[in-house]
Amino acid sequence: MSKFMGKDAIISWLLSQLALLLAAAVLLAAVASVTFYNDWKKEAEIKSLAINIASEIASVDLHDYSNSTDYSLPLKPYRIYLSPSYIRIERDDGRVHKNISVVEELWVKPYIGLWKNGSNLHNDLYNKYHHYGNISDPIPSKNDVRNYLDGKMDEISKKLAINPFKVDLEKPLHIEKVVIYCNDGNIDVLIVSQEEK
Repeated sequence: MSKFMGKDAIISWLLSQLALLLAAAVLLAAVASVTFYNDWKKEAEIKSLAINIASEIASVDLHDYSNSTDYSLPLKPYRIYLSPSYIRIERDDGRVHKNISVVEELWVKPYIGLWKNGSNLHNDLYNKYHHYGNISDPIPSKNDVRNYLDGKMDEISKKLAINPFKVDLEKPLHIEKVVIYCNDGNIDVLIVSQEEK
């Protein structure tokens, strides 16, 4: 600064420097917020999808009777993994963090990838108990079936804890509730599967 500048000139110079600093700060904040907002929006999108899938599985389980639905998935750059306890969705197109991941707990524990549908399950029961477990051919003991199904759930849970079921986005998820009839009561089983390639 020149020694010939007056007080007014110094104040004017300081105000212009402060205005430049303020403008630079606003510009940097705007760039950062757009970047963070973009990642937040992508995370919110996959969180919403995870909740939708978990609620679709739970809604099929809420019925008092056998029923099924096919849930179509969006064809986006996602990877979706399922286990009996959770759903994990990942994507690799974040700006701040390349990998964006969301984990959502499932509200019910489905049998994943073990049987394709209810017919498969009833055939499996016939091979084991010589009864289909349907209304016209009930299985004698509910406890035997419950122990068998608990063993299958433990087997699936251990397997999928290490290597979760990877969902093929080009195929719908088949979600089916199956009622197994026994002479001393019924057992509900929830199956989640996809067609094989």
